[in-house]
Amino acid sequence: MEEVIPFVQDAEQQLSVLRADEGLTLSQFEVWPKQRLDVLREAAGQFRELSYLQVKYQKWMLQQVWVLYPASLCD
Repeated sequence: MEEVIPFVQDAEQQLSVLRADEGLTLSQFEVWPKQRLDVLREAAGQFRELSYLQVKYQKWMLQQVWVLYPASLCD
């Protein structure tokens, strides 16, 4: 999944250089389904959000451990 984010960023950058309608540009490629880039964008966004929530949860868990066992961590 981590490979999708750079791919989507690169695709968006390449499409922005063309300065053309993205849908029309992608429709010229027979092997590229119309909704593929939208699905990849959605997947990349969901992955970023889940990664953020994972980090936030891990920080929260560390705070809980510190609150419950502060003396044992200092030894």
